Amino acid sequence: LPENVKVHCVPFEQKKGLFADMVKRRLELIRKTKKILKNSDSMLQIEGSTLGGFFALFGYSKFILDVHGLNFDEARYGKLPWYLSQTLFQRYTYNLEKKAIKSANKVIAVSNPLKNYFISRFGIPESRIKVIPSGYFESQIMSLESIKERKRRISFIGLLAGWANVDKVIEAAHVLKNEDVSFFIVGDGSNRSTLERVTKKYNLTNVTFTGFVPITKAYEAMAGSEILLAPFPKTLALEVACPIKLIEYMALGKAIVTDNVGEIPAILRGNDAALVSDPWNQNEFIKNIQILLSEEDLKRKISSNAKRLSANFTWEKQVAKLLDMYNSVNKYQG
Repeated sequence: LPENVKVHCVPFEQKKGLFADMVKRRLELIRKTKKILKNSDSMLQIEGSTLGGFFALFGYSKFILDVHGLNFDEARYGKLPWYLSQTLFQRYTYNLEKKAIKSANKVIAVSNPLKNYFISRFGIPESRIKVIPSGYFESQIMSLESIKERKRRISFIGLLAGWANVDKVIEAAHVLKNEDVSFFIVGDGSNRSTLERVTKKYNLTNVTFTGFVPITKAYEAMAGSEILLAPFPKTLALEVACPIKLIEYMALGKAIVTDNVGEIPAILRGNDAALVSDPWNQNEFIKNIQILLSEEDLKRKISSNAKRLSANFTWEKQVAKLLDMYNSVNKYQG
């Protein structure tokens, strides 16, 4: 890390259970933050709206809040301990997020839909919200340029959760099982065993599950694929999200098939930089894969447009927006 970056760690041992440990860890963060702020002239930035809600409950305000999504909506897809009601946990998370957003001096949102949600739902003035999308590191992408692309290799990279719609990839492999194509599913998650059972049921030999891999191997899988897939369900959490995965797909100059959920797929579609499907239409998703496999000129055009478009999403450009926002915010006044 650079010399001007100081890291303060919070000790953590998981003993009491998921919820109790989370509360304990956040209280320790608040205690340590209070000590740091007392001894320095600092600006406080909090990552995540539920953590910001905890700080707000303890009297903190006028901080910068960096929000990447809506945790209360994401909570409906998670597995909770038996003693926690899904409905009550969602309501609790929603109220924490609301308190954090209302208490913040400035809110960083990763997308315009997320900004608009804060304005319409919580009544936050637009002047208090700065949109700074996710990004990618140019040096990281450049290091992958020597990796040879495997023709007719199609990959999904990501979490194999029940909500992630990876079953669309299996269905595509089923439709194309007699074609000379190979599907790689890179990642792990709670839905992996279900996906593997379906693959076995269809007797598919064109699907490979890699399981969990280090991030460097995941990038190599992206770079070595001809087509990259990003199926998305139609949920509020994804409507307001800015998936880094899609931005990295773009930066690698890959042909992309994704679903029309959220701001980034809409930008891709508007710039002819991906084939974008109706999230409810599985046949269209599969058809778009077939189109890219059969139309080489279109695939090259989409890949080129995606690469060009990605120049707007480098972390260097996002950092410039962040610094501009810092210069407009007063020091911490909690």
